[in-house]
Order: sequence, then C-alpha cells, then structure tokens
Amino acid sequence: MGLRWGLPQNVSLYTPTMARLLPTRVPWKGLEIFGKNHPVGFSALLVLVFWGFLFYALAVVKYGGDGRGFFRLGSQFYHPPVMRDIPRDSPWGYDGQFYAALATDPFLQKPQTRQALDTPHYRAQRLLLPALAWLLALGDAHTALWWYLALVWVLGLGSVLLVVWFLAKDGAPVFWAVPLVITAGLVVSLTRGTPDAAAVTWVLAALLACQWRRWGWGAAFLATCVLTRETSVLLVPPVFLWQWREGQWRRACALVAPALVAFFAWQLSLHLRFGSLFSKAELANFGLPMGWLPWKLREVFAPADINGVEVLGLLALLVTVASLPAAVASKLGLWELAYLFFGLLALVLGPSVITEAYAYSRVLMVLPFVAVVLVTRVQRSWQKALLFAVPLLWALLGLALIRGETLAHGGVGQVLKILS
Repeated sequence: MGLRWGLPQNVSLYTPTMARLLPTRVPWKGLEIFGKNHPVGFSALLVLVFWGFLFYALAVVKYGGDGRGFFRLGSQFYHPPVMRDIPRDSPWGYDGQFYAALATDPFLQKPQTRQALDTPHYRAQRLLLPALAWLLALGDAHTALWWYLALVWVLGLGSVLLVVWFLAKDGAPVFWAVPLVITAGLVVSLTRGTPDAAAVTWVLAALLACQWRRWGWGAAFLATCVLTRETSVLLVPPVFLWQWREGQWRRACALVAPALVAFFAWQLSLHLRFGSLFSKAELANFGLPMGWLPWKLREVFAPADINGVEVLGLLALLVTVASLPAAVASKLGLWELAYLFFGLLALVLGPSVITEAYAYSRVLMVLPFVAVVLVTRVQRSWQKALLFAVPLLWALLGLALIRGETLAHGGVGQVLKILS
C-alpha cells in the first residue's frame, strides 16, 4: 500500500486550542471570511500577520523605521536626489535600489536615472512594476517610491494566496502551501525590494486563468508577467504547446501573441536606445547544462569555514533538478509543462547567478509554487515526496535567510528583545 498524503476528511487542522482562539462566530459583521470555513481568508490573515510583523521588525531594527531601507541602497552608487534621505545598507547594496530608481522615472527620461542604474538596458527590461508605481503616484517621484514598495510586498504575497485559492477551489488540502510563506525567493524579493515575487504572482495568475479557460485574462496576465521579469517568457512555450496539443492552434497563437508583442517591442525599444541588449555580465547569467555543479561544489566545500546557507541552497538546487522527471512522469498538462520549462532554467544557470543563494532563489522562485500544485495532482508516493521536497527545502533556506537578516543585530532573540 502506498503512502497516503493529505489529511483524512474527518481530520481538521484546528485543534481545541485554536478553536478557542479562533471562534467560528466573528463578532464583527463581514469578518467571517477570516474564519476556519474560509481557508483563503484565514490564510491571508496568517500571511498578513507574519509578514506584517517581519516588515515592522526589520524596518525598525535595520532602518530606523524607514521601510524604504528594503531597497538596499549602496553607498558607492549614485542615487537620484529624491532618494537622498533613504538609509544606506552597505557599500554596494542590492538590486532593489535600481528598480526603486526606475520607479521615479520608468522610461528613463532623466540622465540621473540612467546614471543610477548599473546596466540601464538590463534593469529597464523589468518595466512593469516601476511603471505601475509611477502611474499610481501620478508621476510624483517621492510617492512612486512608496507605491513601488507597496506593490513589491502586496503582489509578492499574492503569490502565496493564489496557490491557496487554487488548492481550496480544487478541493485539495491548503496546508501544502505552508512552506511557500517563507520560501527563499519570496524572502529575498520582499526584503530586498525586487520585482521577482510579483512576477511569480503574474505567472500563477496566467496559469490559473488558462486552467479555468479565461482566455482574455490568460493573455493579459501572460503579457504582464513578461514585462515584470524577462525570464517569465519561459511561460509562453508551455501555454502554446498545451493548446496546440489540444488542437487549438489558433487559440494558442492568440494567447501568446500579446505577450510576445509586448516583450519584443520593449526589447527593440531598449536596443534602439542603448545599442546592445546583452553585456558580458548578463551573458554570465547562463552556461552549459549543469556546468555550474563542479564549480558550485568547489565553492561550497573548499573553504575551511563552510557556509551552511549555501550548502542548504545547493541541496535545494539539486532536489529541484531531480524533481523534473517526477513532475512529467504521468502527463504533460499545462502545469507540468510550466514546471519543466522553468526547471530547465535551473540547468543552465551561470556563475553570476549560482554564486549566492540570494540570486538563484529569486530566479527559480516560481518552481516551489508550481510544485505545490503538482503535489496535489500526482498519484505516486515517490512523486509527491520528491515534489514536496522542493518547496520544503526552499522554505528551510528562507528561514536561514531570515535569520541572516538578524545576525548583525544579535540574532532573532536579540531582535525580539529590542522590539519588546
């Protein structure tokens, strides 16, 4: 007999203690959606409480209460005047500083904006989130920074809730999505102000819209995700192949056409403005299939002081690659094709990406989210175990990264003591 996964129908996740803390009758009208009979609302409440506290704790301890510190500005970089009063993080900062600068001028009309970007043509590929923040701020640069920060967090956390929503609608146990709350890519994207988590949300929205035959929304979300992060174009082949295999080649073309037009039109615009789309640094993002493995093994295990975070990250990478056959062993539907194409990206990571967990966890962030959906679809126990190991290991890496955020201030216990 195979191993059974999931809870029996007569077993509830709500213990008597939880029942006392979370009564089924909510005294405020309209808040019933956060009760135990509404898994999406209940999950949204838990995610909001957890990440709301984490946002507050890190903002207070690391940035003196200024949430814009999550942009991770480097003191060695030039920044637009509107960002002058934002706390500096370190000499070189992190990628979020470039996208925050784009939010003040998403179409690069001002020379100081281009000066604030390390590689303007590369950073400007991820147009959507900075442009949306700028539009919501009605062109006010100072307000656009706050809108960009809000979009990073709200849309990023939406990725978790979309999976919960799908599981609940599909009749699957929503507890499978628990590791996604702290998956490493989400932790890095939120705490370092990058658009990667928002791109995953659009990818999931496109998959759900196509799954539910909402073709107009599917085409719109597909175009949205490729403008949020350029690697999201990997979703185009799965959507096309899925419909082509169903004999709907016209619909396949109609679904992917808006995304391809938007993607290549913006790429052409950048090419005309900057003359080159790819620099040596960008080409270093990719390499030969699994060519990163010998290099990564030497990097992780050669030093006398082995970095536990990178060891855990390497394990997550290897299990992710190993899970690809498990995802496609039974069939090749839309979700399986998406997992396969994004999984192939893990095979060709280059030195500039594979060098640290902060980078490759963001690049491969969509995989643990799709893996959770696949766990509820596959039948064999070995498939479920291998696929669920993917979000589980990335979640453990996420916990390690959260701990790392607090080490400069004495660790998690000391941070809690400071807050209290």
